[in-house]
Amino acid sequence: MRRAGRPARGPRVGVGGTALWAWKRQANHAVRPDGSVVEFAPPEQVEPAIERLLEEHEQADEIHPIVRAAWFHHQFVAIHPFADGSGRVARVLTLLVLLRHHYAPLVVARHHRAEYIAALDAATGGDLRPLVRLFARLEGVALRSELIRPMAEAPGPTSAVDVARAYTSRLLELRESSDKDRQLRVSAVATAIHELLEGHLLGLQHDLEETFRTVDPQASASVVQSCPGGERAHWWRAQLVATANAVDFFTNLGEGSWWTRLKLTVFGQHLRYIVAVQRVGRGETGVLAVTSFADSRSGDLDARPVPLLNPTADDAVTLVYSDIVDARWPEVVDLVDRTLMAAVAGFAHQLE
Repeated sequence: MRRAGRPARGPRVGVGGTALWAWKRQANHAVRPDGSVVEFAPPEQVEPAIERLLEEHEQADEIHPIVRAAWFHHQFVAIHPFADGSGRVARVLTLLVLLRHHYAPLVVARHHRAEYIAALDAATGGDLRPLVRLFARLEGVALRSELIRPMAEAPGPTSAVDVARAYTSRLLELRESSDKDRQLRVSAVATAIHELLEGHLLGLQHDLEETFRTVDPQASASVVQSCPGGERAHWWRAQLVATANAVDFFTNLGEGSWWTRLKLTVFGQHLRYIVAVQRVGRGETGVLAVTSFADSRSGDLDARPVPLLNPTADDAVTLVYSDIVDARWPEVVDLVDRTLMAAVAGFAHQLE
């Protein structure tokens, strides 16, 4: 039954008989590059399906906006209510869901298309997690971009006074939003993630050491860490800046970072894998980024380290001061496991 006060969702006609939009009148489908066919909802089911989608969306206020956006996006795409333009409308509606909750608009770029299609297929099969993870990563990229965009895209100043006004306005905005509570909360999030990262790598240390000792009895692995306030908090500055540039954000290393290093030695060759939590943006923005880098080096102290990872905009997890650590930890683990696997594979290949 249609909710009272809700307008009809069927075909509409504008001024002069020009149709503004209308549901599809014929069945539609999509053909994948491999020749497989994806069938969408038949025309007679479109209107009740859209009604049900909107009602369920309105009742999902307590669901995280990114999960909500991923679910809504998949459901709309599966219905595919228009003969043409359903995908574009789905993307616009997804952005509206995110913007309504003050999230940055995300973009599914061409190089994400294969992962996006696979995530939609998984959601159709009942597993929404791949699409949620994809949207979460893309939202992280968008959030980091939004953090530096206001000054970069501001209208060009015409005088020194305009420049002063632009910067003082931005500084006032940051001052008002960076109170002591935010600083304490972002540090608490960083510390909690840092402790979990240390525990995770310590758990992997023994397994890696035992595995490589099957080929080299002298193989060894160790884990060390540091955080702001520690003597080694400023280590890895050049590598962290290079990784931040590759991922596309400004890293704030004024107080150092929360880093953890896993070192693996096999046949005299060394693998160093570092994962770090760092502040993002100038000033206390309340935003953190988790990134990783890795290199290998021979036993010769003069040998130059060889990078083992080639980070992209996807290879980071963005956190904010209000995040619940337990809810975000799976994304961090996914990043670490994915990048550490690539680093170990590259290192092992060099041992051959």
